[in-house]
Amino acid sequence: MGVGRGPPPRARRRRCRRRRLRGAASPGGGRGAYPAPRSGGGAGARSRGSASEPAAPGARLAAFHLPPAPGAEGGRRLPLADGARCAGVGEERGARRRAQRGGPLRARLQCRRDRPARGERRDRRSLRGAGALREGTVGFVRERLDLAGGVAVVTGAGSGIGRAIAIGLADVGARVVVGELNEERGRATAAAIEEAGGEAHAVQADVRAREQVQRLVDAALERFGDIHVMVNNVGGSFQLPTLDLSDNGLEAVLRVNLKAMFLGSQIAARAMIAAGHGGSIVSTSSGSALQGDAVGSAHYSAAKAAILGMTRSLAAEWARHGIRVNAVAPGGVNTPGRVRNMREDVGSRAVEHAPLRRLAEPEEIAAGAVFLASGLASYVTGHTLVIDGGGSTTGIS
Repeated sequence: MGVGRGPPPRARRRRCRRRRLRGAASPGGGRGAYPAPRSGGGAGARSRGSASEPAAPGARLAAFHLPPAPGAEGGRRLPLADGARCAGVGEERGARRRAQRGGPLRARLQCRRDRPARGERRDRRSLRGAGALREGTVGFVRERLDLAGGVAVVTGAGSGIGRAIAIGLADVGARVVVGELNEERGRATAAAIEEAGGEAHAVQADVRAREQVQRLVDAALERFGDIHVMVNNVGGSFQLPTLDLSDNGLEAVLRVNLKAMFLGSQIAARAMIAAGHGGSIVSTSSGSALQGDAVGSAHYSAAKAAILGMTRSLAAEWARHGIRVNAVAPGGVNTPGRVRNMREDVGSRAVEHAPLRRLAEPEEIAAGAVFLASGLASYVTGHTLVIDGGGSTTGIS
């Protein structure tokens, strides 16, 4: 018969070490019990206690009690296995291990004590996602929508969308410079704002000419002392098959749409940068820029699409100055000019194919422009806000 070799040396060493640990940390005696610490040598000499002061029942864990953090009522304890593992390896070695484990652990526990509750953290994230500057702010929508003290310049503000935008900006507290080629219409818009308790100043200007756009911005600086919002709303076109379109016709549409937007943005941005503050530039494009149009408006779609490209480029270029540049892209709008110039079949088709089954009102487009101009859109730049009643989902704008 072969002779058994017994457990390997490593297993025997682990078994002996466990016996020494039990003997060092046990308050009672006997097999499986915790013998009282002795003052003499042997395994019991590794314990912290003495012959005259027997260890208390909880003494084994008391050495690993984490000191309470400032402002906390109690501490935290390490797991039992960690305590038993350290108890029998010598006072210095155990203290070193406790220090190594306790330092980072204490920091983690303090961090957990300082963190808000889970529900509170969720509430704070939702506020930040909505645009709150300060945690826990109530009423931040009203606060950011308020443009009191701000100065806005709106071109093409004598009628339609431009008039609605000018009145909307005045409604949230802005002082408005009404730019309009038709002087009588411009004064009528300014009078409507003043009758409602706002401040407005009408300026006759042809925004296709640089000197007149400069005069419009200078009027804002002279009358109200600053400029914070620039709305490039002027636009126009005519319907004509592309095969019949002349060079002059194309250039005319590009000038009144693209060039006017470029001049207004450039001159207003120069004034904002010179004043040392940011601002907001909003331009009116069209759903035709996104969808195209098959009814003789290729020149108009191209001009409005160019506005979107310039909007994105200017947003990237002027962001370092704190200037946000955005655009609105309306679909069919119930304005006198739109109704007058739109063919009856085109208008009915736009209404039939739009999910909301109607044309937009000017005030609905103005609401989007006011949003982009206000602090509610403080993290929005280079964006095109499509307001077409869902028409883009069907390919009809």
